[in-house]
Amino acid sequence: MGVFLLDLFITVFQGRFLRGVLKDIKAWFMDENLYQKDNHIKGRPLPGFSRKIQTHNTILTFVEYQRLVQKWYLRLSKVSFIQLYSKPYCCSSLNYQGFTSCINTGEFMHVYNGIIVLKEILPVFPDAMFGDGVYLDESIDHLVEKEERGDLKILARAYASRLLPYRLFSNDVVFL
Repeated sequence: MGVFLLDLFITVFQGRFLRGVLKDIKAWFMDENLYQKDNHIKGRPLPGFSRKIQTHNTILTFVEYQRLVQKWYLRLSKVSFIQLYSKPYCCSSLNYQGFTSCINTGEFMHVYNGIIVLKEILPVFPDAMFGDGVYLDESIDHLVEKEERGDLKILARAYASRLLPYRLFSNDVVFL
Protein backbone atom coordinates (compact mmCIF):
# COMPACT_ATOMS: atom_id res chain seq x y z
CA MET A 1 0.00 0.00 0.00
CA GLY A 2 1.34 3.40 -0.88
CA VAL A 3 2.15 5.60 2.07
CA PHE A 4 0.34 8.54 0.46
CA LEU A 5 -3.02 6.74 0.68
CA LEU A 6 -2.98 6.63 4.47
CA ASP A 7 -4.34 9.11 6.98
CA LEU A 8 -2.13 10.45 9.78
CA PHE A 9 -3.26 7.91 12.37
CA ILE A 10 -2.51 4.89 10.15
CA THR A 11 0.74 6.44 8.91
CA VAL A 12 2.02 6.73 12.49
CA PHE A 13 1.17 3.08 13.14
CA GLN A 14 2.84 2.01 9.90
CA GLY A 15 5.97 3.85 11.04
CA ARG A 16 5.87 2.18 14.45
CA PHE A 17 5.46 -1.24 12.86
CA LEU A 18 8.38 -0.57 10.53
CA ARG A 19 10.48 0.60 13.51
CA GLY A 20 9.82 -2.71 15.28
CA VAL A 21 10.75 -4.73 12.21
CA LEU A 22 13.95 -2.73 11.59
CA LYS A 23 14.88 -3.07 15.28
CA ASP A 24 14.70 -6.88 15.02
CA ILE A 25 16.58 -6.87 11.72
CA LYS A 26 19.38 -4.77 13.22
CA ALA A 27 19.58 -6.97 16.33
CA TRP A 28 20.07 -10.02 14.11
CA PHE A 29 22.60 -8.08 12.03
CA MET A 30 24.70 -7.35 15.12
CA ASP A 31 24.65 -10.82 16.74
CA GLU A 32 25.16 -14.07 14.84
CA ASN A 33 24.02 -16.22 17.79
CA LEU A 34 20.74 -14.30 18.04
CA TYR A 35 20.25 -14.61 14.28
CA GLN A 36 20.72 -18.39 14.44
CA LYS A 37 18.54 -18.74 17.57
CA ASP A 38 15.61 -16.72 16.24
CA ASN A 39 15.62 -18.40 12.83
CA HIS A 40 15.48 -21.97 14.12
CA ILE A 41 12.81 -23.81 16.06
CA LYS A 42 13.49 -27.25 17.53
CA GLY A 43 16.71 -27.42 15.53
CA ARG A 44 15.02 -26.79 12.17
CA PRO A 45 15.40 -23.55 10.23
CA LEU A 46 12.33 -21.36 9.80
CA PRO A 47 11.35 -20.55 6.19
CA GLY A 48 11.68 -16.76 6.59
CA PHE A 49 15.25 -16.56 5.33
CA SER A 50 15.31 -19.65 3.14
CA ARG A 51 17.33 -19.45 -0.05
CA LYS A 52 14.60 -21.17 -2.05
CA ILE A 53 10.88 -21.31 -1.43
CA GLN A 54 10.64 -25.04 -2.11
CA THR A 55 13.38 -26.03 0.37
CA HIS A 56 13.22 -24.74 3.91
CA ASN A 57 16.25 -26.61 5.21
CA THR A 58 18.88 -24.01 4.31
CA ILE A 59 18.68 -20.42 5.42
CA LEU A 60 20.96 -17.56 4.53
CA THR A 61 24.33 -17.63 6.22
CA PHE A 62 25.03 -14.82 8.65
CA VAL A 63 27.31 -13.01 6.17
CA GLU A 64 24.71 -13.33 3.39
CA TYR A 65 22.10 -11.96 5.79
CA GLN A 66 24.31 -8.98 6.67
CA ARG A 67 24.78 -8.15 2.99
CA LEU A 68 21.04 -8.43 2.42
CA VAL A 69 20.31 -6.05 5.30
CA GLN A 70 22.76 -3.47 3.95
CA LYS A 71 21.01 -3.71 0.58
CA TRP A 72 17.60 -3.22 2.23
CA TYR A 73 18.72 -0.16 4.16
CA LEU A 74 20.20 1.47 1.07
CA ARG A 75 17.05 0.75 -0.93
CA LEU A 76 14.87 2.24 1.78
CA SER A 77 16.78 5.49 1.68
CA LYS A 78 17.83 6.09 -1.91
CA VAL A 79 16.73 5.93 -5.45
CA SER A 80 19.34 8.20 -6.97
CA PHE A 81 20.89 11.62 -6.54
CA ILE A 82 19.58 12.59 -9.99
CA GLN A 83 16.03 12.63 -8.62
CA LEU A 84 16.92 15.40 -6.21
CA TYR A 85 17.08 17.97 -8.98
CA SER A 86 15.18 16.42 -11.85
CA LYS A 87 11.61 15.41 -12.60
CA PRO A 88 9.99 13.94 -9.46
CA TYR A 89 9.04 10.28 -9.41
CA CYS A 90 5.83 8.87 -8.03
CA CYS A 91 6.10 6.90 -4.81
CA SER A 92 3.57 4.07 -4.85
CA SER A 93 5.26 1.95 -2.21
CA LEU A 94 7.88 2.67 0.42
CA ASN A 95 9.44 -0.74 0.00
CA TYR A 96 10.00 -0.30 -3.73
CA GLN A 97 10.95 3.32 -4.29
CA GLY A 98 12.49 4.41 -1.01
CA PHE A 99 11.94 7.42 1.19
CA THR A 100 13.85 9.91 -0.95
CA SER A 101 11.49 9.36 -3.86
CA CYS A 102 8.49 10.01 -1.58
CA ILE A 103 10.03 13.28 -0.45
CA ASN A 104 11.14 14.31 -3.93
CA THR A 105 7.75 13.89 -5.59
CA GLY A 106 6.54 17.27 -4.36
CA GLU A 107 3.07 15.79 -3.82
CA PHE A 108 1.73 16.92 -0.46
CA MET A 109 0.58 13.52 0.86
CA HIS A 110 3.71 11.73 -0.36
CA VAL A 111 5.99 14.21 1.39
CA TYR A 112 3.86 14.59 4.51
CA ASN A 113 3.31 10.88 5.15
CA GLY A 114 6.88 10.02 4.16
CA ILE A 115 8.26 12.39 6.80
CA ILE A 116 5.77 11.10 9.40
CA VAL A 117 6.99 7.54 8.84
CA LEU A 118 10.62 8.72 8.91
CA LYS A 119 10.01 10.45 12.25
CA GLU A 120 8.63 7.22 13.70
CA ILE A 121 11.56 5.07 12.57
CA LEU A 122 14.29 7.58 13.43
CA PRO A 123 15.75 5.48 16.28
CA VAL A 124 16.59 2.70 13.78
CA PHE A 125 16.75 4.45 10.40
CA PRO A 126 18.88 5.96 8.96
CA ASP A 127 21.75 4.10 10.52
CA ALA A 128 25.32 5.33 10.19
CA MET A 129 26.51 1.73 10.26
CA PHE A 130 24.91 1.16 6.86
CA GLY A 131 25.78 4.53 5.34
CA ASP A 132 22.21 5.06 4.20
CA GLY A 133 21.60 8.53 5.59
CA VAL A 134 23.51 10.41 2.90
CA TYR A 135 20.71 10.18 0.35
CA LEU A 136 18.07 11.04 2.90
CA ASP A 137 20.06 14.03 4.20
CA GLU A 138 20.30 15.45 0.70
CA SER A 139 16.56 15.08 0.12
CA ILE A 140 15.57 16.63 3.44
CA ASP A 141 18.02 19.53 3.01
CA HIS A 142 16.70 20.15 -0.50
CA LEU A 143 13.10 20.04 0.78
CA VAL A 144 13.81 22.51 3.60
CA GLU A 145 15.56 24.83 1.17
CA LYS A 146 13.05 24.74 -1.71
CA GLU A 147 9.66 23.97 -0.15
CA GLU A 148 7.18 26.85 -0.30
CA ARG A 149 4.28 25.29 1.62
CA GLY A 150 4.68 26.32 5.24
CA ASP A 151 3.31 23.17 6.87
CA LEU A 152 5.63 20.87 4.92
CA LYS A 153 8.60 23.18 5.49
CA ILE A 154 8.02 23.14 9.26
CA LEU A 155 7.63 19.36 9.26
CA ALA A 156 10.83 18.94 7.21
CA ARG A 157 12.76 21.31 9.50
CA ALA A 158 11.54 19.45 12.58
CA TYR A 159 12.69 16.14 11.09
CA ALA A 160 16.02 17.63 9.97
CA SER A 161 16.67 18.88 13.51
CA ARG A 162 15.88 15.44 14.97
CA LEU A 163 18.12 13.87 12.33
CA LEU A 164 21.11 16.09 13.22
CA PRO A 165 22.57 13.89 16.02
CA TYR A 166 22.52 10.91 13.66
CA ARG A 167 24.44 12.86 11.00
CA LEU A 168 27.42 13.26 13.31
CA PHE A 169 28.22 9.56 13.06
CA SER A 170 27.71 9.16 9.32
CA ASN A 171 31.45 8.97 8.57
CA ASP A 172 31.87 5.71 10.52
CA VAL A 173 30.45 3.41 7.85
CA VAL A 174 31.04 -0.35 7.87
CA PHE A 175 30.63 -2.26 4.61
CA LEU A 176 31.04 -6.00 4.28
